[in-house]
Amino acid sequence: AGAAIETDGQHDLYFCGGDINNAFYRISTPSEASSFFTLPGIRAKHLNLTQVDGTPVSPHTLIVPELLVLPMGWKWSLWICQMIIEEQGRVVGHDEKHKVCDRTACTPMRMYDVKHAKYVDNYMTCGHDRSSVEKAATDLAKALNDKGLIVHEVFGPTKHCTFAGLDYN
Repeated sequence: AGAAIETDGQHDLYFCGGDINNAFYRISTPSEASSFFTLPGIRAKHLNLTQVDGTPVSPHTLIVPELLVLPMGWKWSLWICQMIIEEQGRVVGHDEKHKVCDRTACTPMRMYDVKHAKYVDNYMTCGHDRSSVEKAATDLAKALNDKGLIVHEVFGPTKHCTFAGLDYN
């Protein structure tokens, strides 16, 4: 198992990428699910609350906070984050036929192809043409940033990188 990038070996290969900073805490919980993600109840007096949403509460009222962002331990959080980053890639023009994916054959890279990989909250672009690789990564970072998914740990263009635990050189 693994993902492979096939190239002619005659041209340099460049990599760019980044990471969404605190991705799970930047994505809202689906409204239909938020009532299922609660913290243990606590009495209003321990929170110094006298009202909730403008409604008076007694000191003995049990307050049950709801999580408004994706819970890290919920298995669907990974899927939601993955789908968001993949969709933003499609929006900026990352071609599906150049997607690098586990256990999937990738078409051989031509001079101006830009391969791309996304893993939960990380992304990588690669190719022989340095400026095309950089543009593909920059376009995705801008799209994510515009959605409030702040990109950090940006790298490249570089001739080597580590992405999803794999070293590319």
